[in-house]
Amino acid sequence: MDALRNMRGEAARARLAGQLAGLRGLPRQLQKRRLIQIRRITEDRDLAKKLT
Repeated sequence: MDALRNMRGEAARARLAGQLAGLRGLPRQLQKRRLIQIRRITEDRDLAKKLT
């Protein structure tokens, strides 16, 4: 929100643009995450056993 208050600075505008780009990309990233989670084949319990 600081970037909104300080829109005059070039760095603030760049920061705000980056934050907005991140928010715009969030739905796609969440969709990708859901697809990855669906394809998981190792149970959490089995993975924990292998790591300890």
